[in-house]
Amino acid sequence: MSHRIQETITALFSGESLQRLLFIVALLGTLFAIFIYVNPPPDDETTKGEIIDALGEIPPEEREPLLVAIDALYEIRREEPDKAKAIDKALALLKQGDTTEAEGVLRSHLEEKKRAGREALREAAAAARHLAAFVYLHDTPRALESYREATRLDPEELDSWLELGRVALRAGDSGEALAAFRELHRRAREQGNIRWRAIAHSQLGDLDNLRGDSAGALDRYQRAQRLLAQWAAQEPNDPQRQQDLSVSHNKVGNMHKANGDGAKALAAYQQGLSITRKLTEMDPKNTQWQHDLSVSFDRVGDIYRANGDSAKALAAYQQGLSITRKLTEMDPKNTQWQWGLSVSHNKVGDIYLANGDSAKALAAYQRGLLIDKKLTEMDPKNTEWQRGLLVFHNKVGDMHKANGDGAKALAAYQQGLVIARKLTEMDPKNTEWQRDLSVSHSKVGDIYLANGDGARALAAYQQGLSIAKKLTEMDPKNTLWQRDLSASHNQVGDIYLANGDDAKALAAYQQGLSITRKLTEMDTKNADWRRDLSVSFGRVGDMHKTNGDGAKALAAYQQGLVIARKLTEMDPKNTLWQRDLSVSHHKVGDMHKDNGDNAKALAAYQQGLSIARKLTEMDPLRVEWKTDVVASYVRMADMETDKARTDWLERALSILAPLAEEGRLPAAQAGWIPVIKGMLAD
Repeated sequence: MSHRIQETITALFSGESLQRLLFIVALLGTLFAIFIYVNPPPDDETTKGEIIDALGEIPPEEREPLLVAIDALYEIRREEPDKAKAIDKALALLKQGDTTEAEGVLRSHLEEKKRAGREALREAAAAARHLAAFVYLHDTPRALESYREATRLDPEELDSWLELGRVALRAGDSGEALAAFRELHRRAREQGNIRWRAIAHSQLGDLDNLRGDSAGALDRYQRAQRLLAQWAAQEPNDPQRQQDLSVSHNKVGNMHKANGDGAKALAAYQQGLSITRKLTEMDPKNTQWQHDLSVSFDRVGDIYRANGDSAKALAAYQQGLSITRKLTEMDPKNTQWQWGLSVSHNKVGDIYLANGDSAKALAAYQRGLLIDKKLTEMDPKNTEWQRGLLVFHNKVGDMHKANGDGAKALAAYQQGLVIARKLTEMDPKNTEWQRDLSVSHSKVGDIYLANGDGARALAAYQQGLSIAKKLTEMDPKNTLWQRDLSASHNQVGDIYLANGDDAKALAAYQQGLSITRKLTEMDTKNADWRRDLSVSFGRVGDMHKTNGDGAKALAAYQQGLVIARKLTEMDPKNTLWQRDLSVSHHKVGDMHKDNGDNAKALAAYQQGLSIARKLTEMDPLRVEWKTDVVASYVRMADMETDKARTDWLERALSILAPLAEEGRLPAAQAGWIPVIKGMLAD
């Protein structure tokens, strides 16, 4: 038998048989080459690009771990061919945006490496990070556990500590986040890594800011900025280093803004904007840089808005909105860009509201609310999106309140309050969430007050005041919290005034005035604080008037009027300031009338009425502006007799009656109708 096989093999390699064999081998080789040409094996980079596209292009801090995780799948495939079929299936599903198979492969690989012993711990930690990168997209708690495991398996890997802190913060555990970032800082310092030291300082600064230490946060951000400037100088043409430096400028700007230094904040934001603009000019197709540019425009817009320049603010916000809209059109599944789009709608809505266009403002807020609702449905445990939903509920509530729909306003505010409570219960040390809770209590209190429920209003205001006091005690330099505290004092004063306790009302108003005065001395260009000061003067003047001190009342009203006039000269389109000016004219007119100077009183009333009329012409739906016109008509009636007096009063009733029929007349003004009818009967 063996002899025959030998003869057959010999025959194959001799004579014509050999030629036929060579021909067949050549033919098979050619056919295989053609097959490979027509059906090339998938290129790793192409596949990675397809997977990232399917998952939605996401921020660098999330995209980079995903790319590394995909590389890890290829490496496992090469080293362990028996897993090729499972990995090919996982890669195919990843191209469709489905991470389940990839998670299964990596979870199995992780368990194998853990069983392999200490020499495989580093590989096991990497597997845990890769698993977390996928799980993070849809399951925050499981991602948190995977990053915890990665730090246990390989504590020397800095990226694991960074991601652990970030995910812990998103899960609402600032304590674990702080521990992770401190460990990151310690290890980065030991390793002498400049960039990682800067990252650690920046993350710790974020936590200082959240925990109410604005001085500590600013110090951390400035340290990070110095380190990143040093790192960028080593390779000035490296775009990643420039981008990191731009982000650090923005964080420094945020703290200057919080501490009331608008000039330094604007300078920092403009430095960040300048770097980002250059990066986008270098590579217009880089979507992350485009997103960063959008954020920079928003921050610059914030400062213009605070300084009273609504035109420049709106222009900046609209530039940011335009960029974000294009990004979301390119990739509707990208949650970061969807979130950015909702923020842009919010900011544009604020400017429309300030300019008196409540219809456009409400439309902008509702667009943002719709986006944020969808995001929170995708991941209910994402606290950033939950907080965004809270903010939008408050904005929509503000619009319903302005349009006289107290029921819808209260419903919106209460939805926001529920979210704020849940967030603070998750992490009581998060000062941003505590501040949100204080604001929500105040907004709910406003509606109770408008509905005539003084007891509930006072309870809500006092809850807000209690939180505001604690925050300012933690960080007296935080100007946002100081402003909140001033507003809370004024709201509590309103209730005391309504309850007839003039002494307590005056004390509360003076506390609010004292805080606002200090803020305006810190930054004389901050228009919001100057407006607060004008309103505080008006409230204190009201109390002096009630107490019979006409001279002090007139002096306070005139101080408020001077500020209101300057603000409207800065930005005539700001309807809030225009209304303040109208109210100030009325208050000054009241004092002139009480002093017997009817000529000055009439002149003041006419100025106030002129402004009030223009506002209602701009937006006929705004109930507050309509009732301002009514108040002006009644004042004008007091200056007239006979038919002229009757005419003014009838005009006032013609505004109030339809509002009452529509159910849009607030409880505080509901009593005006019988009073005016009584005046007509006299």
